[in-house]
Amino acid sequence: MEDNGDYLAAKKRYAMAIGEADANFLKPEDKSNALYNYGRMCGFLGDFAQAETNLLQALELEEKSDEPEKKTHTSMRLFELARLYQAWGRDTKAVS
Repeated sequence: MEDNGDYLAAKKRYAMAIGEADANFLKPEDKSNALYNYGRMCGFLGDFAQAETNLLQALELEEKSDEPEKKTHTSMRLFELARLYQAWGRDTKAVS
């Protein structure tokens, strides 16, 4: 879906993944991944405020993670947040 540019359908699937992460008490990094991807889709669809909220939540969950890839995931989330801020016209936030 996402690869075909159907961001709305992908967004719905990622929303389901967030619900599954909550319902099944998955690890913080699992929910973080779903929030990150949901946030990306929100950004692609122009819902910048919702995208920001989800990306920030994903970052918070990464801080709770014990996974060795934590730093890699954190940098991906920060990069996406910076890209979002740039698209949103919030260049000062993108730089920080």
